Amino acid sequence: MNNEINLVEIFRRAVGAAMRAISEKDEVTVQFTSGPSAMEGNTARLPLPSRDLRSWEVAKIRGQSDALALKLRYHNEKVHSRLAPQLTEARVVYDALEQARIEALGANQMKGVSQNLDAALKDYCLSRGFPSIEKRQQAPLADAVRFLAREHFTGEATPEPGQKMVDFWRSTIESKSGADLMELSSY
Repeated sequence: MNNEINLVEIFRRAVGAAMRAISEKDEVTVQFTSGPSAMEGNTARLPLPSRDLRSWEVAKIRGQSDALALKLRYHNEKVHSRLAPQLTEARVVYDALEQARIEALGANQMKGVSQNLDAALKDYCLSRGFPSIEKRQQAPLADAVRFLAREHFTGEATPEPGQKMVDFWRSTIESKSGADLMELSSY
């Protein structure tokens, strides 16, 4: 039992250290709580790991941590807000593209981060029921744009649990924005 607690504590400390290193912000603190991952100021909230630290759970938490750290490092809220569209749906797509952009920057530079983000994306797809989607109306446009942008930016395929969701939108998005995604991927 004591050894299990020590392993969880070691994991928690390692995640915090990795988050500070990736974000390049020493003042970041990490709290492990119930609920979804989120960033509030300099405090990251991540899911509380179980005592047995299952490999899929470790990868998912690391991926969520890496996504938050990359946002701290590469996201400029002033620029993002200034250029953001006013319409709600357009704003959601715009935010999804920004998430794909910042995650691609980290994934393209650090293989471990890429693997962690992939695990977090798989969990995201499963938690939203993407494998069981039956029609396009059930497939969120913003998520499809995010995953297709990720494909263009990193050269990595959409994780298997998200492929069905993306395929409902792939031809429409690529016919209208494929050239733009290719151009953005060269930056």
